[in-house]
Amino acid sequence: MKPEFTEFSYGFALTYEVAHALQPGLVAEPLFPTLLAGQGGQAGFPARGYPIYLQFRLAEYMKTAHAREWSTYGSSYFRLTIPSRLRSNRHNLLRALSAEEAEVYYAGPAFYRQLEFNQAFVSNQLLAESRLIPLRQLPDLADDQPHYLTYCRGIPGLHWHSAGGRHIRAAISGDGWLEQLRKDAGEPRSLGSDYFLRLRRRLVQLLKEHTLQPDLFLADLEVAEEGEDTATLLRDLRYLLVTYFGVETLILRPAGR
Repeated sequence: MKPEFTEFSYGFALTYEVAHALQPGLVAEPLFPTLLAGQGGQAGFPARGYPIYLQFRLAEYMKTAHAREWSTYGSSYFRLTIPSRLRSNRHNLLRALSAEEAEVYYAGPAFYRQLEFNQAFVSNQLLAESRLIPLRQLPDLADDQPHYLTYCRGIPGLHWHSAGGRHIRAAISGDGWLEQLRKDAGEPRSLGSDYFLRLRRRLVQLLKEHTLQPDLFLADLEVAEEGEDTATLLRDLRYLLVTYFGVETLILRPAGR
């Protein structure tokens, strides 16, 4: 069964819940566009913070014994498709990004009905009913076949399905993820323009290393030089992170700092 709601709706609602669940101790702001409004409408990057990168993914609900991975669980489960590299290389891009940025996740719901979505939203239970899957703990795509992640309510961890399919204890509940974020974000990293300049350089480098269609890559997005104006840097980061990596970027910081 396909979900009855969109990735956009799920991502918007989950981001909203994360931001409010971290209050009052932490502030969680999307990198685009509100974080950069600054005082007097002038864009500016935060000096300190804790970046996290989320790709929102919807899984199909597999409810019959004819489903391919039914024997793994013996009951209904959720299946998230990782497209073949021939269609998209985002998985490997996110894997490469996670080598330097620890907080890179797939975020997916363990429900598929609109009614369940509505109930989870109004009761602030979207995180509790979601799985956060760290890219650092997943394999790279080494062939041109589709792969699948499956998970089941009430069973910890997940399965990575490929020719050598295996069980990976990587997925964690939204609640558990949130508690860890509270600890980690209490000690924010140094950011500022230097961090975001380095981030753009790294994103451009990863695209050059991993893109399967180099003719579609924007040659104008070369390594940034120090002193680049904030508006241009913001434009490039937005384009790279959203278009190629498909992630929502949140910056967490202690309230009042």
